Parts: sequence; C-alpha cells; structure tokens
Amino acid sequence: MGGALMERLKGQMWLAKSLLVAGGASVVDYSLVLTLAYGFNVSTVPATLTGVVIGAAINFTGNRKLVFKASGVPRNVMIWQFVRYVSVLAVLFAIHAKVVSWLRGSVGVPLVPSKMMADFVLLGLTQPLVFKYFVFRKPTSRSESPSSLPSPAPGAADPTRG
Repeated sequence: MGGALMERLKGQMWLAKSLLVAGGASVVDYSLVLTLAYGFNVSTVPATLTGVVIGAAINFTGNRKLVFKASGVPRNVMIWQFVRYVSVLAVLFAIHAKVVSWLRGSVGVPLVPSKMMADFVLLGLTQPLVFKYFVFRKPTSRSESPSSLPSPAPGAADPTRG
C-alpha cells in the first residue's frame, strides 16, 4: 500500500514543481509592481501589466524547462506551446489588469491585496492545469508533430535546430 501511495504522489510532483516556479515568478512580478507603482509613481494598469508580463515569461520558461521538460522539443512544437500560452494569458492579463484597477479604484482595496486576489483567482487556480493540459500537452495534430517537418536535404542543416 505504501508503494502505491508513493507512486501516486510521484505522479503529482509536476504540480508542486509548477507551483514553485510560479511562486518564484510571482516574487519578481510583485517586486516590479511595487517598485513601479510606489518607487516610480507608475499608474496601476501599466505597473500591473509590466509585472504580470515579466512574471509570466519567467513562469513559462521555468515550467517549460524544469517542470514539463519541454526544452528539447522541435521548434515548431515550442512555437505552438508559446502561441497557446500567449493566447490564454492575453485574455487573463486583460481581465487581471481590469480587476486590480477596479478593486483599487472603485472598491478601495489597496494595491497589494487587489493584485493578490486577482492573481489567486485568475492565475493561481487555473495556470498549472492550463500548462499541463493545454500549453505543454503532447502534440496531437500533424502540424505540431516533429514528423511533420520536411526532411532536410542530404548534408543540409537540421531545420529543428536553432
């Protein structure tokens, strides 16, 4: 019975790793927002968007390389991963910035709690699942499959490199 439990926990390590990467990205995100908003008097929406975009780039890269071990995939697969990630986050970023701005301006919640609430609801609850089942999913279509790449001519450089 102990072995089965260990195997089940081992299967969930991706979640713990993903949350750790997200935590590190959040530290950078919050540091930027606070520095821009309070140190440089940047308004809420640009400060929040800057922090979220930089944090998201760190989160994507960390999850891609450390959690889902997707750093060795062919270029076309990585491009599709990035396109899926940006597509989802574009919607989340717009909602996130508006929620923080609304909480801060209309409701009177201070910046940090506003941002924490928006982060938790919009990013914390959904992002690990979005990574696993959408962004870094196994290729399913021919356009994402490494075998869909044209074969290089004899002696030509490999098109999946660099």
